[in-house]
Amino acid sequence: MEMQVKRREWVKTAAIIFLAILLVLTFFSNTIMNHSLPEVATQSVQSGTINAKIRGTGTVTANESYEVTVEQSHKVASVLVKEGQEVKVDDVLFRFEGGESDELKAAQDALDQAEQAYEKSLIEAGNTAAKENREIQKARDAYNEALAVYQQYSTMSATQIATRLAEAEVRLKDLQTESSQAQQDYDDAKAEYDQLASQIAGLETDISDYEKLVDSAQSELEALDDKKSAADSAEQEYDGTYAAYQEDYDNFFTNSEVGENHSKASAYADDLSLMETALKIDAATAQKYSTAYKAVAEALAAKEKAESDLDRACSSGDYTSTRNELASEKSTAEDNLADAEGELRRLKKQQGDDDYLNDLKYAVTEANQAVTDQQAEYDKLSKASTAAATMQTAKETLENLVFEQGLADSSSVDIQAAKKSIEEQRETVAKLEKESEGGEVKSPVNGTISSLSVSAGQTANAGTALAKIDLTDRGYTVKISVTNEQAKKVTIGEQAELVNYWWGGDDITATLESVGTDPSDPSKGKQLTFRLDGAVEPGQSLTLSIGQKSANYDCLVPNSAVRSDNNGSFVLLVTSKSSPLGNRYTATRVSVNVLASDDTSTAVTGLSAGDFVLTTSSKPVSSGMQVRLADES
Repeated sequence: MEMQVKRREWVKTAAIIFLAILLVLTFFSNTIMNHSLPEVATQSVQSGTINAKIRGTGTVTANESYEVTVEQSHKVASVLVKEGQEVKVDDVLFRFEGGESDELKAAQDALDQAEQAYEKSLIEAGNTAAKENREIQKARDAYNEALAVYQQYSTMSATQIATRLAEAEVRLKDLQTESSQAQQDYDDAKAEYDQLASQIAGLETDISDYEKLVDSAQSELEALDDKKSAADSAEQEYDGTYAAYQEDYDNFFTNSEVGENHSKASAYADDLSLMETALKIDAATAQKYSTAYKAVAEALAAKEKAESDLDRACSSGDYTSTRNELASEKSTAEDNLADAEGELRRLKKQQGDDDYLNDLKYAVTEANQAVTDQQAEYDKLSKASTAAATMQTAKETLENLVFEQGLADSSSVDIQAAKKSIEEQRETVAKLEKESEGGEVKSPVNGTISSLSVSAGQTANAGTALAKIDLTDRGYTVKISVTNEQAKKVTIGEQAELVNYWWGGDDITATLESVGTDPSDPSKGKQLTFRLDGAVEPGQSLTLSIGQKSANYDCLVPNSAVRSDNNGSFVLLVTSKSSPLGNRYTATRVSVNVLASDDTSTAVTGLSAGDFVLTTSSKPVSSGMQVRLADES
């Protein structure tokens, strides 16, 4: 019995262990299988809008441009334009520093060498021919003599001398005109200076007279005031003295004893003893009367004198009127003095100082010296020109005689060829000299400066573009890069919409002119070229939109979900099936019909809203394969 129980326990335990191992194995087999399946991402089918338009951004460029070049190298003195600036024909673009260019110098050196070689050949030919021809001998000697005289004045060619002589003559006339103008400026300034000096001297005399009038009027006013003060003082003194002695004086003359003898008392005021005797008064009374009388008399005399002096000082006999007259005269003299001083300051300011005249006089001296120097240069060139003409005549005479003699040897042919070569080289030098005149480069076209290659201080090399001018009247274009698929959705002649219209896009139209290979990606991309009409500028960045209008669709899937093979377009639907160990996912092929697409989505038929389509996978996936979802890994 006990053995049976133990057996049943063992069987039960073994069954449990077996089931546990089976479950573990089942779990790990599912996990291993899942890790071996392709990991995929899905997205549900939705309704929405397809915007089939193509957008792209490009830079506005001119259809045609002109490169500004020069045939001679020059150092740039200044650049008178900047990028983006509009220019017209004959507008000055650059100015060069003075001096001969390397090309002109080389051409002139070549000409000098050719002429020297020619002269030697001609003399040698003349020496050979002179042995048989007396006229050639004379012509040769005349040429040698003329050449020697010519070389004393200059090493330049006759053409150069003629050019320099003409320039020297023009310069001489200009300097003579400048000298005459400088002399005229000095004479005019000197005349004005002298006239102002005369006016200033007259004003200084007037100012001195006005100052004397002011001082005189002031002195007369002070003297008049002094006399008035003296008269007032005398009157105050009389009034004071009279008041002090009035009582004693009145009592004395009203005294019955002397009142009737008043006149006698006055007569004896200076002699007290006579007064005592005549008036029969005591000495004390006589002294008292005499003192009072003299004090009043003196005060009265002083008052009368001061009033007399004041009357004499007053022209009208009235102090106030006289003083007002003197004050008016002084005020008038002061006003005239102030006016004269103001005018004097103005004239002195206008006259300036001697430095101005000295500068003008120095300018006259400099101008005259420049004329003298230029005249000497002109005379020297004139003599050189005469010598060159004489030498040229002698040379032509010798040439004609030598060629007329009909020398059949090669030297005669070489001389004639050398002469022709020299003429051609002279034309080259003349052309280069003409091109270098003025030292500036002008615009040959109307347009806009799109780029500059040199700046002030740099050297503009011959044949190198100094600037690029966009010809605005030839139109503008803009190019945008698109994919090959996008390029299939546009047609030549189609108009594009301007997206960044805030740059004046309402006045701009863009028409597709061509579809070509994208130079940046020839294998995968295309380049759309649009003709622009309207107010655009080179260098502007424009964003264009071109293609079909937007439309609503019931089924939209990502572009990455749509695939194609020999049987057409299709998608892989991801379906799920439940199992004891979880959901199983399978990719199933479903054929679709593509209706439209844009940069992100494709509208199709053959699907239903809510279906899940495979968009990306970690491994290649075909229809019927099991897959695992990325979000369940």
